[in-house]
Amino acid sequence: MLFNSSVDNSSQRELNASTLVAGILSGALAFSQGIQEGGDTSFINFLLMLLGGFTILPLFVIGLSQSFISLIFACVTALLTYGCGLALIQKLQLQSLGIFSFFHLLPVILLSHQALLNRRTSAGVLEWYPVSLLMMIWTGLGSLGVGLLILWPDVFIPGADAAALDRLLAELPQITNSMTEADNFRRLFKMLWPFLPGMTMGVWMLTILMNGICAQCFLKNRGQRVRPAIKIQPLTVDSRILIALALTGATAILLPSASFFVLLAQNVALVLLIPFFFVGLETVHVLCKRIRHRRLTLGVFYCFMVVFSWITIAVVALGIFEPWLRLRKYINIQEKH
Repeated sequence: MLFNSSVDNSSQRELNASTLVAGILSGALAFSQGIQEGGDTSFINFLLMLLGGFTILPLFVIGLSQSFISLIFACVTALLTYGCGLALIQKLQLQSLGIFSFFHLLPVILLSHQALLNRRTSAGVLEWYPVSLLMMIWTGLGSLGVGLLILWPDVFIPGADAAALDRLLAELPQITNSMTEADNFRRLFKMLWPFLPGMTMGVWMLTILMNGICAQCFLKNRGQRVRPAIKIQPLTVDSRILIALALTGATAILLPSASFFVLLAQNVALVLLIPFFFVGLETVHVLCKRIRHRRLTLGVFYCFMVVFSWITIAVVALGIFEPWLRLRKYINIQEKH
């Protein structure tokens, strides 16, 4: 049975003021990120940078509460606002509008529309679009973004080409005032530089997730939430993501290290690991259910995870193998008995 939209477009053809305001606000927040050039380190500049992380929040609020037509209108308004702002400072370019559309508008349109789809089962129960499929769309967008960053790095991240790395490494002795520290940073930068597209897309994906959660919380407080609270227990990852991870991992290992496809595969693999990280975290939470001081234990665990990177790797590995280990299922059965 196919999923249907939970919002009737015919009943919300009117484009209310909140839709217009959301689009203008989103476009203005995106534009504020384009006027921070010049090395300004003032508090206002820092505040604008912080608010920039919530650029798509107004659009998510519209997308998760109103019709698809209203969302499209808000997105077009945001694009026009952003374009007018760039035109005022004489920086309007077609590629800027394209980048804004992909990184800001497309995720909201796809995820909001799919999140509000539902269907009635044979038992008459309302079933919402699965979280695992939403996660697959989310991961797919991140993987596509990785490909774009690798193909055109200087378009999406100005100054992120290979020459920029050489300039940075040459300036390290003057920045650190120590040859030993410069050598350590040089090794670190050379190790992390090939993974820059994947890390950048990882941050972008987490920003999308944060904005979506904030939008749902805002709508809940106002009593306008359409989709009920998402039940993520047990959180599952679609098997196609695991297959893609295996393929990208094999490509990165078997092909020559200097190959373009290896660079693409290892960065896409980095993005594909993010859903398994959340599965691993949920497994850790379930394992801590029987511990007397659960909150204190989890707090210590998160502190250690920030300090020791190998713990993060272990959590990801736990998430990958959880379908076979079934630790969450075992703990939940033990609790019932």
